[in-house]
Amino acid sequence: MTSRPLPHLTDEQAQRFVVDARPWMSCDECFEHLDEYLDCSPTTDFEWLPAMTAHLTGCQVCREEVESMRLLLADTN
Repeated sequence: MTSRPLPHLTDEQAQRFVVDARPWMSCDECFEHLDEYLDCSPTTDFEWLPAMTAHLTGCQVCREEVESMRLLLADTN
């Protein structure tokens, strides 16, 4: 196997791969709050909401679950 040199990334290019996920929340915690998250309004002030928002920004799996649940709820209403 031949190794290839890694391409050099500028700081700006590297920053595109980084998502600030603070405050931190695990996927398990995200799923625990999923129902509440889907039911809350934009003005709801749950203490865990900023962590949930940050987590969904960086976690494609949880983001897809939220979208699937939203579609399911829309179909049942």
